[in-house]
Amino acid sequence: EVSLNQRSGGARSMDTSLTLRQGWKAHWSWFAQINRNEVLRAGDPTVRSGQTTWAAQAGVVYFEH
Repeated sequence: EVSLNQRSGGARSMDTSLTLRQGWKAHWSWFAQINRNEVLRAGDPTVRSGQTTWAAQAGVVYFEH
């Protein structure tokens, strides 16, 4: 998923997200997600254009039924 965000003050950023989900065993599944955010045009003096942040998460899920 890719999204372009226009914020107040003329700031603009682009978010990119990749999510993987997979059935593992009878009642178990796993997931992994990685996100990237890049500031295309800063509207805040504390943020610079081109600044990139990364975030990730992973886990397992148990389904009762």
